[in-house]
Amino acid sequence: MLHRCLSSLGAWVLGDDPRQRRHLGRFLISACVYAFSLAAQAYVTVWDGFVWLDAVQGYIAAVALAIVGFYVLLRSSLSLRLSDPALTVPQMAFAIVALAGAYLINPPVRGMLLMIVALVLVYGAFALTPQNCRRLGAFSVLALGTAMATGALLAPERFPPRIEALHFLFSLVVLSSIGLLAGQLSRLRFDLRAQKAELRQALDRIRHLATRDDLTGLPNRRHAQQ
Repeated sequence: MLHRCLSSLGAWVLGDDPRQRRHLGRFLISACVYAFSLAAQAYVTVWDGFVWLDAVQGYIAAVALAIVGFYVLLRSSLSLRLSDPALTVPQMAFAIVALAGAYLINPPVRGMLLMIVALVLVYGAFALTPQNCRRLGAFSVLALGTAMATGALLAPERFPPRIEALHFLFSLVVLSSIGLLAGQLSRLRFDLRAQKAELRQALDRIRHLATRDDLTGLPNRRHAQQ
């Protein structure tokens, strides 16, 4: 009974299409990371008196609404009509922008946010093209750099310019490297896929040659024995 209920719940949440279930499964993993990040930021509002924390509630509501929107697009199969049915690039770009915004409005947790940005880029190695991996790496550096510069200009007491300069240098080196490595891993993934297709074609060709007469193309004795 419990197994049947869990199966029904899984079908309701993830759908029946195998490709859709795969996309939604990955999305739910990222949604759990979102939930953890938002919970940590909400907790910070309890003990930190930073004036910008008044914006955290609106930020949490906006991110939660976007997460629901992505889920509806994936669950309703509307995304299957797009060139990127998993919405990987939009999701990752949104995650980077959201994390950059959180870095700016919630400075006590900015160390945690930098690690999550790195996690977002690593995910791209398993889902994006090499070019998109490199582009998102550069985009993450740009987004975080903008947030760091804005914080240092508007609230230098909470974002010391020297510390933010070190953070930016760290982000530039690490995130750019992760973007490049993710692109290389993505290239290996595409190469392995191409090699697998070539091996399948070669096996089909060998099977055809082994069971057909070279001159007439008719089934030979081996094919008849099989």
